[in-house]
Amino acid sequence: MTKCIGCGKCERHCPQHIEIRRELKNAEKALLPAPVKLIFTVANRIANL
Repeated sequence: MTKCIGCGKCERHCPQHIEIRRELKNAEKALLPAPVKLIFTVANRIANL
């Protein structure tokens, strides 16, 4: 899982003007199987209580 908080600071500094937040979400969808995503989602929600 990424430590990205979605603030967009990296996009403002990217010389290629890549939409990094969108690409991170696309990569996560492509690379993580559904059960792993569910585990990360539950763990993050518990940690943020």
